[in-house]
Amino acid sequence: MAAPQEARHELLDELRPHLERTLLRVFGNDVLIAVYDRAGKKTKGGIIVPETNREDEFQGITGLILDFGPLASRENQRFMDWFGGDPPKIGDWIGFNTKDGIRFKVGEVLCRSIEWQYLRFATHVPDLVM
Repeated sequence: MAAPQEARHELLDELRPHLERTLLRVFGNDVLIAVYDRAGKKTKGGIIVPETNREDEFQGITGLILDFGPLASRENQRFMDWFGGDPPKIGDWIGFNTKDGIRFKVGEVLCRSIEWQYLRFATHVPDLVM
């Protein structure tokens, strides 16, 4: 799979024109996340995940934080406490339950809007967590 930094840049490069055009933003306690999708990528062992693989579209549990709603901020003490004083930031890889939030596409990228208290974990290597 692509290195986490490469995967981050690929997602952002694909999303940037759509985000600039739509001026998409989230409200309240929500966090905007781009779901990590392995389709069309190669594993470290050399296995190519087919473009037709739709597993991550329905079962993907990791994604890249794109934006925070105004109530999901460092000024919110409950937000800070929830993450042990070290909350995730824009550009971090985060894990979530597939049942939480709403799913939608921005261009061709699957995204989710999830309340910050439903973020489950942080990771540095999104393709190892499935």
